[in-house]
Amino acid sequence: MQNVFIISDHHFGHGHIIDFESRPFADIHEMNHVMIDTWNAVVGSEDKVFHLGDFSFLNREKTKDIVQRLHGYKILILGNHDRGRSGAGGLMSASTRSVNTRLYTKDFIYYRMNPCI
Repeated sequence: MQNVFIISDHHFGHGHIIDFESRPFADIHEMNHVMIDTWNAVVGSEDKVFHLGDFSFLNREKTKDIVQRLHGYKILILGNHDRGRSGAGGLMSASTRSVNTRLYTKDFIYYRMNPCI
């Protein structure tokens, strides 16, 4: 059975988020490692994950490496911290779709998906 997950704000590679949000990690390497392991312990290869923004502060190659290591079919909606960053382009892989418009939630949900092939 496929599970569906809705998550956001991982901030992979964002050193200051550890202090801003009192995350229990010594550094970004530990934080990234634990978040990847935790994701993969919960999400199966057939599961679908909607990531609602602020995925990574890393460059394109490092971000792409993380995306490829994470289980599941990932639909990534770019957040305010993803836009204009070189890492946002790294959100593309064969099992990922990237959404280029924001998610609106007043009376309806609107987003546009563009294939990232």
